[in-house]
Amino acid sequence: MLRLLVGPEQYPIHGLRAILASRSRLFYMMILAKEKEIKIQASQKKIGFLKKLKEIRKLLTSKPSYQTSSSSISRKLTIVLEEFKPSVFERLVRYIHCGMVSVDVFSVVGMLNAAEKFELECLKNACWEFAVSCIRPELVHDLIASANEYSNCKLTNDLFKEIQKNITESP
Repeated sequence: MLRLLVGPEQYPIHGLRAILASRSRLFYMMILAKEKEIKIQASQKKIGFLKKLKEIRKLLTSKPSYQTSSSSISRKLTIVLEEFKPSVFERLVRYIHCGMVSVDVFSVVGMLNAAEKFELECLKNACWEFAVSCIRPELVHDLIASANEYSNCKLTNDLFKEIQKNITESP
């Protein structure tokens, strides 16, 4: 199980490591890096523990038996992702697990940028097509409002250019 803390408020979202890692190379790299970090921390704790144990052995002159389990070290993983809204990231995780997701004008830009970041080409293309279809008078204001939250992303800037192009072409 993987625990993702999403957004500035670090909202917890859970996913299966094997599924997330197998469908997204970035998730795979993030999980691998986190597991490595945990193993390094655990080995440092183990070294400290062994030093203390050695001192105790000297005092007691008897050899206690002990075992450590490396499998329990990497059971609980937590990764922090602050750049996405929790509602958008929940949908992304659902898409990765199930292969389906519902997108609306308020979530499409976040989903588009998340799909690009996590290299989900089919989702990215579907979100782009949907976002472009939302460039009409009754929806464009909502689309722009949601796009402003992701204004530092390349695809959002591409979408703004597409909006501007469609507005200048309209009579």
